[in-house]
Amino acid sequence: MLLLQQHVEERDGLLTAMNRSNQRKQLLQNTSVFNDAFKIWHDGAFGTISGFRLGRTAEVVVEWDEINAAWGQAVLLLVTMA
Repeated sequence: MLLLQQHVEERDGLLTAMNRSNQRKQLLQNTSVFNDAFKIWHDGAFGTISGFRLGRTAEVVVEWDEINAAWGQAVLLLVTMA
């Protein structure tokens, strides 16, 4: 009887470990390095990448340094994906 109890406990421990591993695997499968490194979003009329605006309008003047940084991030993303 003691041997059976040991096997049941070992099985339960293995099942728990498998469940934890499967949950971790699912979490990692849903993780994207690109989303963490290059946050692509918008700020009003402007597309943004990593917080830098990709353009300017007559009403909103964006410094060229920021626009160049945004395009640099876009190029870096494309090179990284290639």
